[in-house]
Amino acid sequence: MDDGDYAKEFQTRYESSSLAAQLSRPDHGPGEQQLMINDAICCIDCMDPIPIARLRIVPGAVRCVDCKETWERRR
Repeated sequence: MDDGDYAKEFQTRYESSSLAAQLSRPDHGPGEQQLMINDAICCIDCMDPIPIARLRIVPGAVRCVDCKETWERRR
């Protein structure tokens, strides 16, 4: 392996660990729970349904992506 191979391996490991750390961060504050409206899991801030794709990635999501970003900026 040359220096380029080591650098690529380091980058791959760093990106993987960063993604894992991001996904393990809680999506909600203490006491917040998923909100069900008409058999759909909805955002606790805007009350819009949370897309299925987001729930597959973050099963315990309580906010849509837009509200999650706003929530994180305020913290």
